[in-house]
Amino acid sequence: MKEIQIKKYIQYLFGASILLFILNKLYLRPWILKNDWSGFALIITNSLPNLLEAIICTLLTTGILLHLYHSFFAKKRAIQARFITVLAVLIAAIYVISQE
Repeated sequence: MKEIQIKKYIQYLFGASILLFILNKLYLRPWILKNDWSGFALIITNSLPNLLEAIICTLLTTGILLHLYHSFFAKKRAIQARFITVLAVLIAAIYVISQE
């Protein structure tokens, strides 16, 4: 089976998202809550995990769906690759929104 090539900027985005998620959870959010910040900084640090979760979930779902596409549907051309990307975004959106 042909291996799916992942572009470098996608790899960097994925790694940076996970790193930022960890830094926000362990350092940034506790520091802002401890120092009683309010307003914009508090909203950003509380909303950042949802944004990063959406990015990571979209990338993972796209990868899984593209792998399935190349395994089962690529020879038949029953589904376009563009449809896979839209489907991955919808799945990630439903997942992130349903957690709220």
